Amino acid sequence: MISTLDLGCPTAAARLGQELEGVGIVRVCGDPAIGLLDDFRPLQRAFFALPLQDKLELRWTGRPPVQGYLAFATERLDETAHPDAKECFNVNNRRFEIDGHSFVVPMHLWPQALPAMRAATQSLTLALDTLSDRIFRLLARHLGLSEEFFTSRHRLDTQTLRLLHYPVGSGQPGAGEHQDHSTLTLLDFDQPGLEADIGGWVDVKPVAGTLLVFSGDMMRQWTGGRTRSVRHRVRAPDQPRDALAWFCQAVDDVLLTGIDADAPTMTASEFMRRRATARYQRYLNGR
Repeated sequence: MISTLDLGCPTAAARLGQELEGVGIVRVCGDPAIGLLDDFRPLQRAFFALPLQDKLELRWTGRPPVQGYLAFATERLDETAHPDAKECFNVNNRRFEIDGHSFVVPMHLWPQALPAMRAATQSLTLALDTLSDRIFRLLARHLGLSEEFFTSRHRLDTQTLRLLHYPVGSGQPGAGEHQDHSTLTLLDFDQPGLEADIGGWVDVKPVAGTLLVFSGDMMRQWTGGRTRSVRHRVRAPDQPRDALAWFCQAVDDVLLTGIDADAPTMTASEFMRRRATARYQRYLNGR
């Protein structure tokens, strides 16, 4: 059973913590960012309806950062299964450290046919960053940490917005079984198809006015296993399906300790290198 939490309720911190520790997923409502998602959805659909050649002009080059368009069946989240029956568009502004110099690679791949997309996406990104900070503060309060414990260890340039489209017709799963490597994942979707393993595989249906929050592998590591990281998948769609995910990741040099003194010490960057599957090795190694 996945509960719904109003982020403005007086017991939000305790309830959020209980759900992420007990189930690993919770629905949230009561934040302005959720309303922006409804306004953004037609633009997202218009992007994926563009001719393939228009989208391929925005494709990821294979070099860091992972920005832009990934074509249908490019990814394979379950390495033992068929490629995922989806296409994606990644938006981020990644910061890199090279030879002691810090620089940001700005997002610059935008469709010329949709001139409103850049500003709308940037507004949504800021709203989701504010929402994830709000959730981080509630979780920190539940764990007995300073309210800015998590927010001070994340930055906008370590988060990624991913637009996803699952067309019909292939008969293959939209996304193979996997767990997110993030600290938190915020997920919005418009059609059934998501399944989560919470004591058995269950359908997770869309609920208007809410957003799903997952705690990921990095948060589980950080909390010494107090929070859960749930396996989930998307079954083969029987109608076109769109989703939007906001992935949060701690700054690379943050030590994932401080909550559980017995947890192995590693940086966020080291954690991602250990957990990354073969599909991301070229990105992480800078090839």
